[in-house]
Amino acid sequence: MTVVVATVRALKMHGGVAKNNLAAEDVSAVHAGLCNLRRHIENMLKFGVPVVVAINHFTSDTQAEVDVIVRECGELGISAHLCTHWAEGAEGTRALPMKLLRWLTVGQHISIRSIRTRYRSLKRLIR
Repeated sequence: MTVVVATVRALKMHGGVAKNNLAAEDVSAVHAGLCNLRRHIENMLKFGVPVVVAINHFTSDTQAEVDVIVRECGELGISAHLCTHWAEGAEGTRALPMKLLRWLTVGQHISIRSIRTRYRSLKRLIR
């Protein structure tokens, strides 16, 4: 399994926001920058590697911006976890390692077939 780490700031930059304007909320820029995250997910799925997304949260991130990322990942069939370890320490990332541990101990219930299906769905969304 691969953990792809995303930040609202990086997605805003990929969506066209200048570095000095990253602190202001811009949901449309996050949405526009998601093409970069989708590409990383697509690359992993292409090789049959299951993916989970960790959203590295910063204090300037708004709930609306985070929701766009979570919703997009959900539409792709990918689990996204908000990681607030910067502010909350280990407690802020508890959901992510639990997901990974469950995946490893349940016998890797994600089949190559389901990964390929997700990849095909992702290809249709990108076009």
